Amino acid sequence: MKIIVLGANYYQKDLVLKAKSLGYETHTFGSGKGYTEGDKMIQAARESDYFYPISVLESEAILEICRKIKPDGILTIGCDVCVPTMNYVAEKLGLIGNGIFSALVSTNKYQMKQQFREFDVPCADFILVDEKTKKHTRDLIGKRPYEKVRFPVMVKAIDQAGKCGITKVDTSDKLEEAIEYGLKENIKAKSVLVEEFIEGKEYSAECISWNGEHTILNFTEKFNIAPHFVEIIHLQPAHLENIEAIIKKALTSLEIKHGASHTEFKVTPQGEIKIIEIGARMAAESMWDVVDASTGNDYLKMAIDICMGIKPTIKPSENNTALVNFIMNKWDYNRLEWIKQNYPNKVYREGYMEPLEEKEITKNKDRFGYYVLLCNSREEGLSLVGKDSTQ
Repeated sequence: MKIIVLGANYYQKDLVLKAKSLGYETHTFGSGKGYTEGDKMIQAARESDYFYPISVLESEAILEICRKIKPDGILTIGCDVCVPTMNYVAEKLGLIGNGIFSALVSTNKYQMKQQFREFDVPCADFILVDEKTKKHTRDLIGKRPYEKVRFPVMVKAIDQAGKCGITKVDTSDKLEEAIEYGLKENIKAKSVLVEEFIEGKEYSAECISWNGEHTILNFTEKFNIAPHFVEIIHLQPAHLENIEAIIKKALTSLEIKHGASHTEFKVTPQGEIKIIEIGARMAAESMWDVVDASTGNDYLKMAIDICMGIKPTIKPSENNTALVNFIMNKWDYNRLEWIKQNYPNKVYREGYMEPLEEKEITKNKDRFGYYVLLCNSREEGLSLVGKDSTQ
């Protein structure tokens, strides 16, 4: 049996290797152009049975080749850019997918917000801004009908993920610069969102769906750094109550029926739930390892099973404590070496270590690497990575 993998980078490599271990013939699409042999952006290409150096945005070209391959399933992980093509090809070939409409509303933050509003899913208010209106945006903030959009605000690129094109803006004099940054980071969109900033702790829900039935595998506590909110730690489990119904309603509002998904949300100091956004795919960069370690469920296998038309097997969680710590600087790298020397049994996995250099990290893909720990408690895990457990 054959599976199409969209994306040739380092995290699709895990998907390719898992699919091959299950006996599937792998066909991977991605640009693969302009990269050196050892580059992390073509690691999946090197592991795949067949590789096609075609951009994942070229849906028609990929469809034509897939008609000849006659695949049994198509999948991507951790990549919003691949979701429209994945669902387009799936729909055209009669494979398992969420449909073209779902792909569009789950990869465009403006359309996503419109769906949330229609289904009464709690989320931040916003102003839609483009090149023509950007100079007048500061005059709209706090005014009707944007009373809730007050400084500080979040400025977001509309069709990006992984914290690309996102900035927290505290004062009006920094607003236009943040809007320009968001517009530049867009893939195709010509607008950005200027959103109400939601106070509170950020979490995510790692889910799997089969025929419209949603199962939350675990909640993730997230640690990030302003102003671009690059994520530095993901920790499971996060113990939350009275939220599953909201998460499931949000997934249904985007017509997500099959496969993995990643829902980001905040819990305000008053205990309110606000959905930030949803990726109709697995979260990137080792979220599958964290889910596997914390629950005992094979997240990648579940996603593969679903795209091949097999109902996933989900067992009760083992309720282990697992976290991924991202390498942001030399101190983080040295901390990993210290853990490996003193607590080697805690290290579950390490990934994509790049040469450390001085650079500004403004999005998730700028990080140098990561490692996953399996710990006895939240406090132990955070202590090992040098993080205050009260934060």
